[in-house]
Amino acid sequence: MLLQVIFSGIVVGCLYALAGMGLVIIFKVSEIVNFSQGDMTTMVMFVASTLLVGLGFHYAWVLLILVPFAMSFALILERGIVRHLYRKPALDIIIATLGIGLVINGICGWVWGYNIRSLPTIVSGSAIEFGNLYFAKNDLLIVAIAAFLMIGFFLFFEKSHFGMIMRATCINPESARLMGVNVGIVYSISWGIAGLLSAIAGILISPITYLDVHSIDSFMIKAFAALVLGGFTSLFGVVVGGLVLGVSSNLLAAYISTELKSTYIFLLMLVILVIRPSGLFGEISRKRV
Repeated sequence: MLLQVIFSGIVVGCLYALAGMGLVIIFKVSEIVNFSQGDMTTMVMFVASTLLVGLGFHYAWVLLILVPFAMSFALILERGIVRHLYRKPALDIIIATLGIGLVINGICGWVWGYNIRSLPTIVSGSAIEFGNLYFAKNDLLIVAIAAFLMIGFFLFFEKSHFGMIMRATCINPESARLMGVNVGIVYSISWGIAGLLSAIAGILISPITYLDVHSIDSFMIKAFAALVLGGFTSLFGVVVGGLVLGVSSNLLAAYISTELKSTYIFLLMLVILVIRPSGLFGEISRKRV
């Protein structure tokens, strides 16, 4: 029972981490918290529903369509709106991204309606039995894809030449610009990567939850809590934060009460913000004024 609950928590934690990674990548490069990330994921989920249920597409084709769609949509938002806000006060940017999210949410309701939908699992069939544990094939696929993306993006940022450019842009965009870095392109690519992650997270989340215009809200709050726990500037931190949050909240629900799950998450966020505002693995930012 205990191991089964832990595995279920790992599956959910991987999804929290994937959603949080999109937020981390944008924040690492431009110091912007994209509050429209959840609504971008919602739109992806509705498009996936249309392709899967309405048109009968296979999940492989849906993925091939949604990834460029989500990346293009994120690039349009960055180029058309966010690009003009980089030098604005932080509060202006927060309000702008919240506004973008509300507009996307309204469009989703207008186009697809407000009825609750469900999507088929990516991989069907009987669960794999290992001793007293049962692993649903869909859950194993979620863990495998999440692990691949987590390792891939970590290596990309830490080992690749362009990853070094993105980190330099994050540390000091003006110095990076003087060294010949096209900072605008770096910003755009960070949003494109966030769009890619929203597409994959949306496809993985859709089969395990219901779908309506607000179904992703509570999930993104938990992803944000994982981000606060791990640190806004750390990809490794958001992965650890997502896994810790997923496993611990599952254990709480299984052995104490499911009604305390949301309370626990918000309490954990408050404790971390008071004790270590930068998160467990985040870097403390200092600026000379």
